[in-house]
Amino acid sequence: MRKLHLFFLNTPFVFSFWIFLIVSILWLHLFIAIVNYFKIDVFALSGKIEFETLTEEFFIVVVIAPLMETFLFQYLVFLIFDFFKLNKAVIILVSAALFASIHYYSWVYILFTFGSGLLLGYIYWLCQLKSLRPFILVFSLHGLYNLFVSMMKNIF
Repeated sequence: MRKLHLFFLNTPFVFSFWIFLIVSILWLHLFIAIVNYFKIDVFALSGKIEFETLTEEFFIVVVIAPLMETFLFQYLVFLIFDFFKLNKAVIILVSAALFASIHYYSWVYILFTFGSGLLLGYIYWLCQLKSLRPFILVFSLHGLYNLFVSMMKNIF
């Protein structure tokens, strides 16, 4: 794990950004394969969100949700827990747990988004270490990922 962390620390972030996006998409495909194989109802706990138009879906899914979630679950969590000088692994775990807790469509979906939350939290921390703009970069990655998911849902 440490070697992987050192790799990302020493790699230009533009390259890392695309690796993280690809990993997120592969994580999604693994989730879809598991859901399909076991015939799991992904929306068992709460209903599926329906949008009236594609424009509304795009604005909410690609812009508003990533913006709010990055602010709440990365920016604020890191700000508050950094104040108390907590271990970064603990901060990332708390960030991921909070992120997963609002995606309560099903227990399987909560577990899936916990993994996504770990990745987003790690990226936020990595950007802090590299003195980059963690909020903008995590928001951008999250928005691009959601755009990909939305396109898959609406095209296929």
